Amino acid sequence: MDLTSEEDLAAVLTAERDLKALPYQSAVAIGMTENGTFNRGFAWGRRLSNHASEIALEICRKRAVPESCRVVMVNGDLQEDAFIEVMKRLSERNHAALRKDFIRQRFPRN
Repeated sequence: MDLTSEEDLAAVLTAERDLKALPYQSAVAIGMTENGTFNRGFAWGRRLSNHASEIALEICRKRAVPESCRVVMVNGDLQEDAFIEVMKRLSERNHAALRKDFIRQRFPRN
């Protein structure tokens, strides 16, 4: 994301910490909206991780282009292949705009 300021880096690290601290079973899905902005879906406190993943995808698909959504984190573990796939799509966007979209997202806190 080409983080250039300490403030941006701190925001990303805080988001990562908060996402990793979600209660089990949890999942995070990310995707792109029609106008190319970043969006996401979260689910936590589920009985099964696959149920959390399904809910996170469902939420993401309501806010973004449905086929762009991928589960990128399950129980605090990065799903690297899915993350890279989404980031490749998003990398076509202006990095400053992408960084701004990410930092503006509201992430759940445990």
